[in-house]
Amino acid sequence: MGLCCSVEPEQQTRQSREERQSLVGNAAPTGQPQQRDASRDLPSDDFLALPRDARKKLAENEKMLEQQKEITPVSPETAHRQKIASDLKRVTEKRRQEEQRKQQENQQQAQSDNELVIASDLLDVGVENEERQKELKLKEEQELAEKKRKEEERIEQERIENAQKMIQEAEAKKKQEEEEGKRKEAEFQQQEEEKQAELKRQQEEQERQAELKKQQEEQERQAELKKQQEEQERQAELKKQQEEQER
Repeated sequence: MGLCCSVEPEQQTRQSREERQSLVGNAAPTGQPQQRDASRDLPSDDFLALPRDARKKLAENEKMLEQQKEITPVSPETAHRQKIASDLKRVTEKRRQEEQRKQQENQQQAQSDNELVIASDLLDVGVENEERQKELKLKEEQELAEKKRKEEERIEQERIENAQKMIQEAEAKKKQEEEEGKRKEAEFQQQEEEKQAELKRQQEEQERQAELKKQQEEQERQAELKKQQEEQERQAELKKQQEEQER
């Protein structure tokens, strides 16, 4: 963490320098030496803190000043003042960087101290955390055991319910088959009774017909006997008459 913080100002300085170059185009025309960008002397944080339009405008102005220096001869007095201003900027930037370095060192030291305090606190509560972890593990094992027990009870209850359901279905099927058997038996019994009744009726009819036939034959026999008797009486009468005549 401290190494990351120590590298950050250098990255910001490089970022501000690259952004200045990208905004105005720092490369000189072909055949001319590259000109020094005066905006490089500004503190990086101050330059990056400006809005993008302001940074672009500042870089364009500095570029214009550099171009004007090439065209307009600079007097020794002006050059001296510019050198003093440039030196002052460099000293100011160097002092700012030194203060920033010290501030980062202080921050790193504070961070290190804070980490030591945290490590000490962690060591102090290490045993407590270990006991807590044991309690949590034991609680988790108990919850898993309880969950397993409930799951086994649920499976057993489901098995019992399924068995009871199968028994009820088998009993219902057996009862239905018995009722169906009774119904068929009743139908068969009824058919047998009807059949026996029909046979009895037919037998009675046959007996009645036989009796009628017998009576008819008896009547015919009686009629035949009567006829024979009458014939005998007629023959006797004829014989009697014949005898009378013979006498």
